[in-house]
Amino acid sequence: MEIVRTTLLCEHLEQWIKKTLGDVGRNRLRLRLDEHNTGYVTLKSFQEFARDMTLKDAVRLYCADPQFPLLVWISDDLEVNASKVAYAQARGVSVVQISSTKTAKAWIKVNKSLLKAHDSPRSLRFVSDQNRYELHRNGTVTLNNEAGEQIMKFIREEGIYAPILILTSGQSIHLTRYVESYDMTGSVLWDGRGFYDFAAALGARRKSDRIWMGYGGRYPDGRPL
Repeated sequence: MEIVRTTLLCEHLEQWIKKTLGDVGRNRLRLRLDEHNTGYVTLKSFQEFARDMTLKDAVRLYCADPQFPLLVWISDDLEVNASKVAYAQARGVSVVQISSTKTAKAWIKVNKSLLKAHDSPRSLRFVSDQNRYELHRNGTVTLNNEAGEQIMKFIREEGIYAPILILTSGQSIHLTRYVESYDMTGSVLWDGRGFYDFAAALGARRKSDRIWMGYGGRYPDGRPL
């Protein structure tokens, strides 16, 4: 069988690890296994779930409270971000990766009380791409050119004021001027240094770094980050 109902799989996994997950834990597991809320988990997505961990370790990891300092990364291309994720992790940062705007909103709501308890530049930061392919319930996939602004607006409306960085290409950076309307936000080029400064500051538990803030990301001499 290459497809299974999400609720059924979560029930079996909970029984298998012999641990009661609770409503929050089950929601976290469901969101990780079925990010697009299709109601089903494919064999491929289930295989990718554990990756380099044992299955039991993966279930326990995704059901547990996230560790801090925490970087929440919202992007539809997990593979292309791998080296940047590794950079952050090497500096002691926990990274949660979420591939769609809808799932990110659900995850934030599930973990809202915990995120608000750690709502500081020293403990919590967000990264998002500007353009994101989104899967809809009818199976269609469309390019959302406003994904960065949508998730930024949502995070702030939820009362979370941690730093948010938009990573994008030179072709899309002009779409990110909205960051100037929010505090503690910035937009930088994906292939520049801005992300590394942002992640390193989180790993060092700094809260006064400013270089990545604002539209387009520039060093004091005008060079792009």
